Amino acid sequence: PADGADLQPDIARDGDGTLWIAFTRWSSYDFCVDVCPESDASVNDGVYVLSNAGGGWSAPERVATSSMRAQIAVRSGRIHIVYEDDWATAGDDTSAIHHATRATGTWTMEHIGDGYGPSLALDSNEKAHVAFHRSGRVYYAEPIGGGFEVMELSLADEAAWPRLSIDGADRPHIVYTAWGSDAGSSVMHTTLSGGAWSEATLIARDALVGQLAAESDGAVHVTYQISEGDEEEWQEQWYATNRGGAFVTRRLIRGGLDLFGPGGSSALAIGHDGRAHVLFTALALDFGDDLSGLWYAIGPGR
Repeated sequence: PADGADLQPDIARDGDGTLWIAFTRWSSYDFCVDVCPESDASVNDGVYVLSNAGGGWSAPERVATSSMRAQIAVRSGRIHIVYEDDWATAGDDTSAIHHATRATGTWTMEHIGDGYGPSLALDSNEKAHVAFHRSGRVYYAEPIGGGFEVMELSLADEAAWPRLSIDGADRPHIVYTAWGSDAGSSVMHTTLSGGAWSEATLIARDALVGQLAAESDGAVHVTYQISEGDEEEWQEQWYATNRGGAFVTRRLIRGGLDLFGPGGSSALAIGHDGRAHVLFTALALDFGDDLSGLWYAIGPGR
């Protein structure tokens, strides 16, 4: 829209090849909205969805007002979207996580819990699972009956920005950023098996979580950013996988300065051959303009 912005897109592909996109629309927008959520100049218009189901892109349809940071998943024509309340409307400490689903023409909405940063995954029964954070704690919501049951993960340190993925055995995996007593940040991994979350495994220190994808056999792939020196400058893009058992890490680029928050500048997908596909931005303020831009990396197969 004129003087506004369509931002925070997420994309999903149904089994028939149809693409669905969820995004946040601001009818008026000031760039400071991403780092100064109380900016008066920006007016949130809500979460929208569109698809190419008819052969061309549909007109955007509003799913919820005063909402943002949507995640979308689609299976067999049923759309699942999770989102959080708009910061400027809800306030810094009162945002809530919501789930919207539609199988026909009517949206069904449900409040899951108070928090921020939702991450969505579907199991083999096409049920939605959600992870989110609040006040230094990570929460996981699983489908029970017609609603959700929310549990808090028992973590030793303060944690935020969970990323959720579900493997072929319907085991949920979560990676998150933890802050220990030394005030440093670490990227950690845990999985739910037998009704209990495993002891968290360290992936990287002095790092911020990016994205997560789980394979059918339970192996996971993770992107993250590492700080070199000044912790405000996330200068390196990294990738890790535990396909061989323990996590093995690899630096993708030095100079990938991330200015868009945890996970805000990378995307991750796993091909049928097990190869990781990573898309990320690099803003090389201190390493030369030749690094600035959009980068793509592809990993080895199984």
